[in-house]
Amino acid sequence: MRFALGFVLFAAMTGSCSEKNGLLDQSKTIEDLGSMAEPDPSSMLPTRMEGQPLSYGGKSSLTAGEHHNCVVADGAVYCWGYGLAGQLGQGDMQNGAKPLMIEALGQDNQSVFTGDLHSCAIKQSGAVYCWGYNQTGAVGNGRSGREFTFSGQAKLYNVTTPTRVLGLDAVKIVQIAATKITSCALADQGDVYCWGTGANYELGDGEKDDAATRVAHHIGVAQKVSVLEEPAKEIHAGDRAFCAVTFSDKIKCWGTLSLPTERAYPWVDLSAAQVPMSLAMADQHSCFVTASQQLYCRGDNWYQQTGLATVANVWTPVSGESFIKIATARKTTCGITPNRRVRCWGVCLHGLCGPHFTAKLISPTQAQNVFAYTTQRSIEIEGLTGAMEIAVGARHACALLESGQIKCWGNGFLGELGDGEGQSSAEPVDVAF
Repeated sequence: MRFALGFVLFAAMTGSCSEKNGLLDQSKTIEDLGSMAEPDPSSMLPTRMEGQPLSYGGKSSLTAGEHHNCVVADGAVYCWGYGLAGQLGQGDMQNGAKPLMIEALGQDNQSVFTGDLHSCAIKQSGAVYCWGYNQTGAVGNGRSGREFTFSGQAKLYNVTTPTRVLGLDAVKIVQIAATKITSCALADQGDVYCWGTGANYELGDGEKDDAATRVAHHIGVAQKVSVLEEPAKEIHAGDRAFCAVTFSDKIKCWGTLSLPTERAYPWVDLSAAQVPMSLAMADQHSCFVTASQQLYCRGDNWYQQTGLATVANVWTPVSGESFIKIATARKTTCGITPNRRVRCWGVCLHGLCGPHFTAKLISPTQAQNVFAYTTQRSIEIEGLTGAMEIAVGARHACALLESGQIKCWGNGFLGELGDGEGQSSAEPVDVAF
């Protein structure tokens, strides 16, 4: 839903191998390797490469929360936008109209990811640090403020500076996906670990608890997901659900999903006949693109966010559209086309689809007639060329260009656009680094 995948490179894509990441170092002789009679089973697992995310002008890993954004720039993490839960990592609960460097993280960060109201960074070492909203333990510091519900005391459990996630010391993490209330991390050997709330099976621990027990099921320490039967190579988050793409290209999910009736699933197989290359999840719909640039979507389509003519309970091709990357949040979907342009569809309030509707920004009239501001066909966001990464928030979107420039559009009253103005814009504006 909320993040653009950190694009960790695989060893198979680079042709490089290392003993450190579990693959065969071809520089060693048979004598050096020793007996091969009883190999370590863990060494037989597919392994993700310890590589840097692709960088553009020194920037990488652009990600959007509900109303804030983060990016890695020259190894440092910068965040901007809404900060009331501490999700900007500045030690306070203030908004930021321009990117703010998180000094506490230093400059050895590999990637950054966001949930709705919290953020997490992966260090070069594979260690994970999170900060922000922690009422359900999603920051992973062993605590949560659920007992205070949404009272003022719950704010005491929010974490305003990065803290190391507990339970991950023995593994190297390569990717994170997060909802508002739960976080999950993918280790380089393909195991997935989750922490936060498990009220709707978000922790991936199956049906070990009854419904009454799950309501109070909050874990502030990372635990291994037990519902996956094979290693994963990617993980993704929706509103209250997670999906893992396995090394056999299966899509295994857990949490609250609409299939078509919304309910909580201990786990469900949503595999497609096609191989997903870029998967994105929102609250009630999901989309992916294939290597042939074909877009497939499924789920709720009340606001035309899938680009289909009706609700689809199975993965369905969206005709007339070609994309290489996809991102979505709530009821809006955006994608990068093969010529590196950006197109969006679904709910177009707040200028999310550019200045193509009579009213660019939210107004009481628009709120009462939201269907007048939706589109099934994608609309190009003018002024964006060379787009390499895209991230969509609740009311705004941002794109990282090949030049390293970041442009954002949509609602900006909480600082989401990062230009220092604190205003909304239906036209992309430059983020002020």
